[in-house]
Amino acid sequence: MASVNLNGKDFELRYTIRDGIELRKRLDRPGIQIMSDIPGGMEGVQRLAFDLEALIVSIQVGIRHIREVNTDILEKWVQAHVDADKKLGELINPVVEAMLDGGCWGYKRQAIEAEDAAEGKAETPPETN
Repeated sequence: MASVNLNGKDFELRYTIRDGIELRKRLDRPGIQIMSDIPGGMEGVQRLAFDLEALIVSIQVGIRHIREVNTDILEKWVQAHVDADKKLGELINPVVEAMLDGGCWGYKRQAIEAEDAAEGKAETPPETN
């Protein structure tokens, strides 16, 4: 399970389809857009500019099964994380992993990897001797 460390505590992240629907509503954009707005959310995408609101709301939704935390508190925790010279990737990567593992967008990472593997096998030309 992926987790984030904020305010000196580890919070396990968990996302379900219900959470994906809530994220779409709260951020007013489709899931694929949310994933591209959070750095590292799309494979191979490197960004210098990103959407902190999407990150904070995603953390809030991902930890609510443990603790209800309002946006103001999470903003302070993320600010303290940055002030301590920690990297945002320590928050971003677990969020993205947990979203993919939980299937909040209607598919899970394992299904994507299996499909990619199957496509790779189909595209491999037969060996000739």
